[in-house]
Amino acid sequence: MSERIRINYTIKFEKMQDEIKRLFNSVIDDIDCASNTYTVPSDVLSTGALEVIKELRSFAYDTEQSLADIETLIKSYLHYTTQPSSEQVTPDDSIDKLSNLKTMLESLQLPDGVPNEVAD
Repeated sequence: MSERIRINYTIKFEKMQDEIKRLFNSVIDDIDCASNTYTVPSDVLSTGALEVIKELRSFAYDTEQSLADIETLIKSYLHYTTQPSSEQVTPDDSIDKLSNLKTMLESLQLPDGVPNEVAD
């Protein structure tokens, strides 16, 4: 099992499919290479066979981790694309909302007429 490190990076939304394909192809290439590298030892009841098993298990673990990462990315992408789009707030909307809030606060007064305070 090789050391792994988690990294974060950003890509343009429209490049997501290309990035997933790149990661997927990398895993497929590794599997293809492994299938040409590993062979059944001539003496299957030996320490050499145990070493091959150890290497294969490490490779399988690394492959599983890579596939889990790809799976997480795809699930995140699908979640993002299936959620209703949030309301886009423009600066004019924000100014209008703040102005309305200010007007509401100015209209609130305590019974004794103290401005800018809210009664219980």
